[in-house]
Amino acid sequence: MTDGAYPPGSKVPSVVQIAAEFGVVNSTAQRAMERVRAEGLTRSEKGMGTYVLRPEERDEA
Repeated sequence: MTDGAYPPGSKVPSVVQIAAEFGVVNSTAQRAMERVRAEGLTRSEKGMGTYVLRPEERDEA
């Protein structure tokens, strides 16, 4: 997220896609996404997906 691989405002791939991309099991990818969310870097919208927050949105989260 912070290195620009997923720029602010972009949709983050699904847990299954992330697991495949990084060669890890789904549960590991899920834990990583939970941590990123807890750090305030993403937001999830039910039925829409997970998005990278813009810096100004992070302050509000």
